[in-house]
Amino acid sequence: KPSPVTSTVKSFCFTWSFPRWRITVPSKPWPIPMRTILPARSPCSAPPRAPVAYTLAAPCSPSTTAVVASDGYVRILGRIDDVINVSGHRLGTKDIESAALTVLEVAEAAVVPVKHEVKGIEPDLYVALRPGIQPSEDLARKIMKAIVTEIGPIAKPGKVWIVPDMPKTRSGKIMRRVLGAISNGTNVGDVMTLANPEIVDMITKMVQGETKVEF
Repeated sequence: KPSPVTSTVKSFCFTWSFPRWRITVPSKPWPIPMRTILPARSPCSAPPRAPVAYTLAAPCSPSTTAVVASDGYVRILGRIDDVINVSGHRLGTKDIESAALTVLEVAEAAVVPVKHEVKGIEPDLYVALRPGIQPSEDLARKIMKAIVTEIGPIAKPGKVWIVPDMPKTRSGKIMRRVLGAISNGTNVGDVMTLANPEIVDMITKMVQGETKVEF
């Protein structure tokens, strides 16, 4: 039997609150620049040959999660369909990254799927440290322990790579596709448009065991 539901109305949205979750629907829709941001059969998706900008017309799920902080700001966490299948367990990459970020020395974290003979897929974790922090095996073990504590042993990465920096676009987005290609030994593609293309070669040499990167 459904639990009692409370509803609130603000100037910008309607909210229905449940015991453990809530639904928020914008009351004042805004233009969306990408027609493919929602599923093709979604009630919010644009009709064929529609203009590039369209308006949300009905409640739907964009497959992105967010939380409302105590100060009222909305913190976008990431896509709920960004998961990897480890031994039959569907693990969210954002959950593993968030667990790694509970370690104070870690500034950035990125999880990529790597092929594994037994598990099928195994997570590889890349982390960049805060300024002044030196990498060490003890720190890598500390990060692994934090992930096991926060999620469980099934989420333990196959390897924690402590890198000098993450490959990023000029807007600051971490290129997980590049990191995944490095871990799986495939072609990373054209990286010259990145803000720091030189870091790709450094990480490749580190992961493939050609050299030890000092920083």
